[in-house]
Amino acid sequence: MSGNKKTETSNIVTLRETVMRGSSEYENVMKNDKAEVSFYRAENTQGKDSRELEKCTGCNKETWIKLLNDCNVLPWKGFAWKRPEGGGLTVLCSF
Repeated sequence: MSGNKKTETSNIVTLRETVMRGSSEYENVMKNDKAEVSFYRAENTQGKDSRELEKCTGCNKETWIKLLNDCNVLPWKGFAWKRPEGGGLTVLCSF
């Protein structure tokens, strides 16, 4: 993908980090012209999934789009890092 391509809009962006019994999720949802960025802690205990909101903050749409472009996130779309075969406990990530 060309390094000159820029993000112009964003509805929902989720970055998920998974470990053996839970995960951390960073999620942005656009609400009108505001970006609401939330941090969730998800766990699976006794066969039940839970997703708890830990922190939430917001910023304007322009600031959020600038952050996405400064971090050059377009090439990340669909990113999924999986544990190497034969590897021990590791963190899995998806974007």
